[in-house]
Amino acid sequence: MEKKINSGTRLASMLLDHVIMTFAIGIVCVPFILYNIMHVISAGDFDGNPFTIYKGITGYIMVSAYGIYFLKDSFSGRSIAKRILKLQVVNNITGLPATPLQCFVRNLFTIIWPIEGIVALINTSRRIGDYVAGTRLVAYDVEKNAAYKSKYLQIPVAALLSFSLMLAFGFSMKTLIKSMLGMKYEFVKSSYNPDESIAISKLFNDSLGEYSLSEVKVYDKVVTKNYKYAIVKLSLKEKYVFDDDSKEQIIEKSKALLFSRFSKKELAGAIRLVYKNGDLKNLNGGILTINTVALDPERK
Repeated sequence: MEKKINSGTRLASMLLDHVIMTFAIGIVCVPFILYNIMHVISAGDFDGNPFTIYKGITGYIMVSAYGIYFLKDSFSGRSIAKRILKLQVVNNITGLPATPLQCFVRNLFTIIWPIEGIVALINTSRRIGDYVAGTRLVAYDVEKNAAYKSKYLQIPVAALLSFSLMLAFGFSMKTLIKSMLGMKYEFVKSSYNPDESIAISKLFNDSLGEYSLSEVKVYDKVVTKNYKYAIVKLSLKEKYVFDDDSKEQIIEKSKALLFSRFSKKELAGAIRLVYKNGDLKNLNGGILTINTVALDPERK
């Protein structure tokens, strides 16, 4: 007769799994995040897009890395946490170790972790993912595993499915959120217009010098559309940082300046208010983003 897993052990398994897998994902992602942040800062090419750190091949690597979470039980139904706590995911019918593909399906349901957590504490051997995958959680049995040959050839298949799923989900969400924010346009870097950028930067500094130091970059083309793209970075003076009325006024004046040079129907981009100083707590001399406002010629 199988030994029943108590709720304390079940909760410890879930929490320890989460901590370990989050750390594992962080090991993969953090170097790429730091690289992209440093690249953006050094190049000074922030484009008003909050997903800047996910650009390029490094973005694909970071998004797909989250798929590691779904693969945590792939080796004989035992994640690191389950090995520590002497637990194992097994086939609900045969009692043999669950296959990597079963574990992958089971772990997909960690996406709804609050519900899964409640179900797991009520029934410590089976949560929703277990019912779908045909598995259950048991105390590790050395004898049952002695002669079992793990189906390791399924691991690459599970990994491919997991990473592909995360890429599809991540970039679908990225596209959706960018669209909702009006940041759905990508400028053509080679279309940078230095003369117009310098002229409009001067216009901004002459008009808004009381409030900020301005830097404007203008690109003549965006991908797939016949629009221009403007990135306006306004480094606010300290007294305007937390003054919402002043910030709104600065944004409206910025729009007016841009639309004095461009038609609303031809200009995409972003206006970004930032504060550069080391006086604010936890800022440590970096750049604090106060507001980012999208410019979308298709928005009514």
